Amino acid sequence: MTNPKTLNMYLAIILIVVLLLFAGQKMFGQTVAGIYARTRKRLTVQLPPDNPQFETAAPQNNTTAPPPANNAATKADATWADNPTQVFANFKPHEFDSPDAPGSGMNMRLSTLQMLQNARNIAALPFKINSGFRTIAHNNKVKGVKNSAHTRGYAIDIATTTATQAKVIAALRSAGFKRIGIYKTFVHADNDPNLPTPATWYY
Repeated sequence: MTNPKTLNMYLAIILIVVLLLFAGQKMFGQTVAGIYARTRKRLTVQLPPDNPQFETAAPQNNTTAPPPANNAATKADATWADNPTQVFANFKPHEFDSPDAPGSGMNMRLSTLQMLQNARNIAALPFKINSGFRTIAHNNKVKGVKNSAHTRGYAIDIATTTATQAKVIAALRSAGFKRIGIYKTFVHADNDPNLPTPATWYY
């Protein structure tokens, strides 16, 4: 039979072991919790807060963006066909058609037509268009110059009389035309960037 003193000693040892194990688990838990908290704190410091001023800026693109495709409003050489909704107070597209190509008046340059409208406003006279756009075939038929601005939509011929010619020429110059041809019954004006400027000629 086991001695009561020995039994009590065993029970005391068992109790001490249990207490040590419990204490160890608690300390281990606290240690793990501490490591987790410190790690989280470090990560929080390294990462920016949820605030716009800390958001990563988008990478800068130093490459110049290409111009908008077919931007009729800004292209210096745009034609009426590029912007068919463009309206001029005193002129209609058919007035500039090549006789052999109905609808070809839409090949006229908007820059030319705007200057023409400005000249019409300045002169305060009706402008009768003798010739606007020409196909190469029609230009050859009427014996136009080989490199005629008419074939590129930059030129117009305006019918004049001895009473109106001086006023029409003055208005064209005021509107910005720097290439003017003066004929007996009409005046030629163009703003073709491919031809020598300024220029004035007489026939």
